[in-house]
Amino acid sequence: MNRLVTLLTVLVLYGCNQKPKTETVTVPATESTTTAVDITPGELVNTYYTILQHTQSGRGSNYEILIDSSNTQVDNIKQAVQMFVVAECTATPCNSVGIWSSESAYTLYKARTDQPAWRKANWPYVAEHYVANYSATVNKLTLQPFLDSEYRRWGGTQQRPTPPSVDL
Repeated sequence: MNRLVTLLTVLVLYGCNQKPKTETVTVPATESTTTAVDITPGELVNTYYTILQHTQSGRGSNYEILIDSSNTQVDNIKQAVQMFVVAECTATPCNSVGIWSSESAYTLYKARTDQPAWRKANWPYVAEHYVANYSATVNKLTLQPFLDSEYRRWGGTQQRPTPPSVDL
């Protein structure tokens, strides 16, 4: 019994004196969403997200998130989605995550109509700011999914990136 107490005491004292290999950092986000992630000291965390919408279905959750519009390179989008998946899709599985670079584009998307005047005035802007869609079932990130023939029909000029999707 004394050996067990001594061993436990040594383990507790040893564990308390160890320096952690990672630190927990609260990643700032606009509005009410703050996400905690583990990072290696000295590593920059430059990708942030805000949850714009969350809907729950019987099989999981669907989200629309806003990322920093200055960080829309593929690697930054992947980093934001990876952080999001760890923080939000662990307890409740995620089905789909829409990634936006502009909250006003998302607001326009929610209010969209099939009226030609609305499409001509707004669809290119909406399509250019819907930067990616993450599908959890295939673990893929589809880049710029709205930059299609409909987008070009209403005056858009950008092309979809190559490749159009990447593994997360």
